[in-house]
Amino acid sequence: MTEKCSHKSLLFYRMNTVYKEMNVHFEEETGISFTKLEILFFIYGTPNLCQQDIQKKLAIDAASVTRHLKKLETDQFIQRVVDPTNKRFRRISLTEKGRKELKTMITEKDKYEAQLFANISEDELEQLWITLNKLSINSVKITKEDDKNESSRN
Repeated sequence: MTEKCSHKSLLFYRMNTVYKEMNVHFEEETGISFTKLEILFFIYGTPNLCQQDIQKKLAIDAASVTRHLKKLETDQFIQRVVDPTNKRFRRISLTEKGRKELKTMITEKDKYEAQLFANISEDELEQLWITLNKLSINSVKITKEDDKNESSRN
């Protein structure tokens, strides 16, 4: 049986494809994933935070955050220090190497963005921004409804 895909379905799949392509090309260009850059940037802006802060703010699951932090620590971009007031927590901050690398990565990200948005007008970018915000709001609503339905079943 052959089913015709709707315009919305095609857009949904295309958005996913574009996201994957961007991730792959960005990592090839910079040597780091979007997620790791986002984590480093968040740590830079919020020193001495804990892993749970990263999970909540960036909406990344615990296992992924742990994996990323271990790699960033191995690469000596971050350091984790036991919180003296609560031994269960480790406070995370950038190392000097991490600060230098972040600066370089941001420059690379800016170059990548310039190439990515090269032939897109300001009006098109503004419309894309509006549309993505609407999609984000709808996605949050769906998540909240799913959470609500899940808790009512329990």
